[in-house]
Amino acid sequence: MRLDTKSSVFLVACAALALLASGCGEPDDDTIPTHIVYGRLTSTSVNPSGKDGLVKVVGPSEDILADALYSGSCAFSGPTCEYRIHWVLEGSYTIFAFVDMNNNAAYDLPVPDSGDLIALGRALILWDTTEIDFDDEAWHVML
Repeated sequence: MRLDTKSSVFLVACAALALLASGCGEPDDDTIPTHIVYGRLTSTSVNPSGKDGLVKVVGPSEDILADALYSGSCAFSGPTCEYRIHWVLEGSYTIFAFVDMNNNAAYDLPVPDSGDLIALGRALILWDTTEIDFDDEAWHVML
């Protein structure tokens, strides 16, 4: 049986639509609930006013230099700023924060460098909207 050009195009289009509809076997993220991670960054021992605070969520065993799975930022006007990260999938993570003291962090790839204030990572097991604050005693200067 020989197919004409119109029939071939129709069959290819139907196959492509079937693959798109099935998601090509990938898991459907719509079935995994998402939540908000929010909180406050506070520094009274080092003046962060006018600087940006960045928060990044990475895999459960990764460090502050790892690529962020989720991230957020806030601007300090005084000793505190508040951040919110929306649409974080339920799961286990590590969360870090840092204050960009030299104003050179890339927001799409937030990584601290020398002179920035960093907070050590905290385990984050997310199953609901969660508040995580980073207080003054959490900060250390990155060397």
